[in-house]
Amino acid sequence: MRNSKFIFTLLLLCYGTILSNAQQNIRIGIGFEIFHTPLKNVANEIIDNNGQIHSRQFSQNKPLGYGLNFLVNKPLPNSFSIETGIGVSNYRNQFVFTDLENYPIHYNLSLYYIKIPLMFSFQSSWSKKSSINIAAGIQARFLLNWTELYKEQVNLPDIGLPRDQFHFFNLSPQLAIGYNYKLKNNNIIRLESFAGLDLLKMKKSGDYLYEFGFYKNLTTAAYNNYGLAIKYLF
Repeated sequence: MRNSKFIFTLLLLCYGTILSNAQQNIRIGIGFEIFHTPLKNVANEIIDNNGQIHSRQFSQNKPLGYGLNFLVNKPLPNSFSIETGIGVSNYRNQFVFTDLENYPIHYNLSLYYIKIPLMFSFQSSWSKKSSINIAAGIQARFLLNWTELYKEQVNLPDIGLPRDQFHFFNLSPQLAIGYNYKLKNNNIIRLESFAGLDLLKMKKSGDYLYEFGFYKNLTTAAYNNYGLAIKYLF
């Protein structure tokens, strides 16, 4: 946790430095995005507390997540630019699995992150008012809060789960391609598609009970993300 707080403070300092050194041609903006966040490498064979291997059948649904962002864009020479900002994202997942009596259970997971992206972009002009924006970079995320919900009636307090079972910090390389259109007031609206892959697992290892829930299955899992965004730059 100490290392995560240090990295969080360092990123905020870098973010403040970019803002303080920016020239007058800097653009600020807002953005809204919708996306899917499927988990990869979810374990279908797990070892229980007695050392026995169990196989579990499950399916993963893909509910939509969403995000709101404040953006800072700094043009660079030769049609390049750098973009950063700060935002809040909601990652959502649903798993359907069976308990020991083959009764179906729906497990819904919702994680809220603060995110700070750092993207380097190249713009290829189509006309005086439109261009294609190609971007690559990395996104740092910090866990703000999370909730879980079982559609079926279950007794969560008896499980004894730790509240810090999910990692506080994660990094995700990102790629994006978008279409820019300059309005009459010289503001820019951008429609963008993006995709990313987390470098770290989303859940900490722990002594989770096999006999209930889906917790051990997620200790090997990491997030993918892909979606669409609309941005407005002043």
